[in-house]
This record gives sequence, C-alpha cells and structure tokens, in this order.
Amino acid sequence: MSLRVLVTGAARAPHPQVARRLLARGAGVVLAGAEGTAPPEGAPAAGGPCWVAPPGLGGPDLVAFARDRLDGLDALVHGDEGLDEAALLDRGALPDRVAEVFVGIHTLTAAAVAEMARRRVGRIVFLLSAEPGGTGPVLRAGKLALMRSLAAELQPLGIACTALTLLPPALAAAGRGSRRAPPTPSWEQQAELLDIALSPTLGLLVSGQHLGGGPDDPEARPTDAGWRRVPSL
Repeated sequence: MSLRVLVTGAARAPHPQVARRLLARGAGVVLAGAEGTAPPEGAPAAGGPCWVAPPGLGGPDLVAFARDRLDGLDALVHGDEGLDEAALLDRGALPDRVAEVFVGIHTLTAAAVAEMARRRVGRIVFLLSAEPGGTGPVLRAGKLALMRSLAAELQPLGIACTALTLLPPALAAAGRGSRRAPPTPSWEQQAELLDIALSPTLGLLVSGQHLGGGPDDPEARPTDAGWRRVPSL
C-alpha cells in the first residue's frame, strides 16, 4: 500500500472521482461521510483497499478507525460539507453552522496530526468543490485561511497542508474557458495536482498554496503552467 488516506465528505461530487484516483494508484482509503454507499466503482482490481467508516465517527475516533484499518495514516483529505450558505444565511443559522463545521475540522485535524507527527511526515488537503452547490464563499475563505495557518505551523513536523479547488468533471471534460484565460483543465490535469499535494517529496514544496481553481477563479494566478499555481519543480 503506497499511501494511506482518510477522505471526508466522500459521498459528494467530485469526491468519488478523488477516491477512485487514489485507489487506482494503490492507496489504501477510508471514506467518511459516505454512509449507505458502497466503495466507489471503477477502481481496478489491483487497486488499494477501501473501507467506508460507520456513521457518527469523528475526531480521534475516526482517525483511530482509519489507522487501524490502514495500519497507519499518511494523509487527510478534508472534503466539502455541501452547505447551502444562502439558505442558512436567510434563516440566520449560518454563523452557528459554520462554527460547528470548523470545530469538527479542527478536532479531526488535530487527531490526524498527532498520528502523522509520529513519523514526522504527513499531508493535509482541503478539497474545495466548484460544483453547483459546492463550497460557498464563507467556508472557502475560512478553509483557505486555516490551510495557510496550518501549513506554517506544521512544516517543522514534516506535514504539508494544501488546498485544491476541483472543477465539476463535466466542465473539466468539456474544457471550457473564457476568451481571456487558458482552457479549463481536464480531470486528469486536476488529478495530477492532487498527486503533487499528496506526494511525499513534492507536497512540502506546495504547502500553503491553493492549487487549481480554473481560469476564472479570482484567486488563480496564471503561471507558465497556465492555470496551475505550482512552482518550477
């Protein structure tokens, strides 16, 4: 097993594609937030093992579940919560719900870091979904700020922290883009960025960065690689 990964929010697109990518590359994967679903289809028979965590697990209990089944933990991929921020705002419930989400993120991250720090290597990735109804602006801003703070704090422990915005697979496949921007990246190009973020050698080089996002993302900074914010390697 080349990589041992815990993925949260696994039932929401495009996270099943992420899980299939990891499994196809031989990673062992535990999916959280995928209750009532089977492990993702499409992984080759030679792919890595996959477990679906039971409902209700979180924080140290979820990390322990993943560690026991994978015989360790190398990476934590925080998925999207699928919050309807506009509806929550209309009901006056957005601040409390966002606070609840970040308490859960902090608790789970702290437990994962404690496990990774034993080997002084680890990867934490925040997936930001550009799907309709995906990551809203409040969670997006908060997660990017948290990612950068964690990247600086955890680097001495050999733990990298990165954010990756994934475009909808249908849009990525269509390759649409604006006239002033490069074409929208394919799913394969996006998956390569995930590989970099999780890489034991390259992950620290992109720690603290927000990768992907597509050509029309206001935070995208075009480089020689087009839409990708990746340093020269």
